[in-house]
Amino acid sequence: MPALDLQVSNFKCRPRGTAVCDFDLHIGAIGLVTRGCVLHFQSHYWVQLPAAEYIDGAGNRQFRHVLTFEDESAKRRFKEEATRAALRAMEAAHE
Repeated sequence: MPALDLQVSNFKCRPRGTAVCDFDLHIGAIGLVTRGCVLHFQSHYWVQLPAAEYIDGAGNRQFRHVLTFEDESAKRRFKEEATRAALRAMEAAHE
């Protein structure tokens, strides 16, 4: 499978909880921009795609996925590549 050609823009470090930085993710192969991605860290790095906030019936703050994957291996591959792209952007921001 070819590389996804992921590019990061609007990278802003705003540490809060496990969240480290916010950014937009450009998926070059299909011309899609995913705004509001978050790089997290808690023993390892991972990328969270945009989520919609809502309040559940008990009054608790919850989040629902905006984008989902039908295939777990595609999801894993995408998140791994997105995490690598975000870490490259974080390194570049600290140079």
